Amino acid sequence: IGSTPFTMTTDITNTTSVFTLDIPRSFRECLGGWEGSVLDVFRCEYEWDNLTVKMYARRGADNGVRIAYGKNLTDFVQEQNNENVYDGVYGYAVVDEVTYEASNYFNIQHSIGEFRPVYDGNVIDLGGRPLEIIHVPGHTPGSIAVLDINARALFSGDTVQDGNVYLFGIEREFRAYTFSLERLEQLKDRYDVIYPCHGNIPLGADHVPRLLECAREVINGRKKPVTEIVWEQEISKYEFDCGTFLCEKAEHY
Repeated sequence: IGSTPFTMTTDITNTTSVFTLDIPRSFRECLGGWEGSVLDVFRCEYEWDNLTVKMYARRGADNGVRIAYGKNLTDFVQEQNNENVYDGVYGYAVVDEVTYEASNYFNIQHSIGEFRPVYDGNVIDLGGRPLEIIHVPGHTPGSIAVLDINARALFSGDTVQDGNVYLFGIEREFRAYTFSLERLEQLKDRYDVIYPCHGNIPLGADHVPRLLECAREVINGRKKPVTEIVWEQEISKYEFDCGTFLCEKAEHY
C-alpha cells in the first residue's frame, strides 16, 4: 500500500469487524459506496476536514428523543429533490504543472509553481484521450472551452450555461462573448453534449444556437434590459428562457 496524505481517526472499539480489499481502490473509494466498504463494514458516520477523516460509531448526541413514523411523526413531505446536489468537495490529484490560456498570464504571474500557456487549437493528450483547447473570450479574456474529441463532449466553462453569464466589469465584453458563441456554433458537428460550470448539467448541443440568438437580440436592440444592482454596480440584465446576460450598463452594444 502506497503512502497517502489522508489521516484517519476513530472512536470505534469494535475489533471483530474487518475491512479487506481484494482489488486496489483509492482511499476515497474505500470509505463507502459499495458492499464491503469501511462504511458498510463498521456502520459508521464520517466527519470531514480536508485530508482528515474522522470515523465515529455515531455523531451527535443522544437527547433521549425517538422519532417514529406513525407515532410522533405522522407525515413526511419532500419539498425539493436534492438528488443532484453536490454535498462534498475533496482533493483528487496533486498537479505540479498548471496550464492556462496565454492571455491570463497577468493573473497568475505571481503565483507559485510552474505554468505552461495553452493556445487556441492546442490538443492535450491524456493518454489516448485528446482534449482540444478552444479560446472563447468574453466572460474573461482568457476563457476557454475544452473539447473531448473522442467523447464528443464540450466542457464550456462559464461561456455556455442556462444560468447567469457575468459580462460586466473589467475586461469582460459582450460582443466578444457573442463572437465566441458563433465560434462554438461553427463547431457544433463535433460535440453532442455540453458540460458547463454552472446551472443544469449537462446541456444539449442545441443550447449554443439558442444563446447566440438571444445575444443577437441584445445587440440588435430587440431585447430591453432590466436595471439591477449587482456587487454595488448598476448593470443591465437580459433574461431569457435559456440563460441570463448580466452586462455593462449601456445604451447599445
